[in-house]
Amino acid sequence: MSNITLLQLRNSCKERSNMENSTFVSDAEWTRYINYSISELRDIIISKVGNDYYALSQSYTIATNQDEYSLPADFYKVLWVELLGQDGYYYKMKRFEVTERNQGRSPLNYFISDVKYRLRADKITISPNSLSAGRVIRLWYVPLITYLVADGDVLNGFNGWDEFVVLKSARKALVKEESDTSQVDQELAVLYGRLEAMAENRDQSEPMRIYDNETNYYGPLFT
Repeated sequence: MSNITLLQLRNSCKERSNMENSTFVSDAEWTRYINYSISELRDIIISKVGNDYYALSQSYTIATNQDEYSLPADFYKVLWVELLGQDGYYYKMKRFEVTERNQGRSPLNYFISDVKYRLRADKITISPNSLSAGRVIRLWYVPLITYLVADGDVLNGFNGWDEFVVLKSARKALVKEESDTSQVDQELAVLYGRLEAMAENRDQSEPMRIYDNETNYYGPLFT
């Protein structure tokens, strides 16, 4: 993997568009072009590898009489939510519908499948709280992209994939200048092909497979 700073990216973009000594595109504009191009690159990687490529997690200990918890500041979208069972294993939780919020409060329903979650604005709601107090919930999510702001901020180049960011940003500048983009377009076409071939399965140890997430173990959660 290679790391490249915002300053290095900006200088590379200027070189690719022959604008090293030009002020037609300001540094602030270059930074916007670069960050937008990073977003495009990330979308391509996610589309090939899957949302979990950038997955992060956050754990919550459920408190008595508290059913809402703040989502992470960088939260974009949920991948899955897990509940830690007494056997030490995490079990995938299901999302409850609004009409189901007060269901499952019977003391006989001591099963993982009865504890569900739902997202609301910047909160995650756990229901029923009476069955899950003291338990650990783990939220797996896709984070928002972290934009490069300072010159020293670093992008992980993934073995030269930062070239995509440079070319896309240079193209945006050339379009603004109403200059010819044919050379950059040709290079982008080659790079797209490389991304298509290499990004699809970064883990070559095993092929992708189908998983039946309806088949799960819902053993006793409480003693």
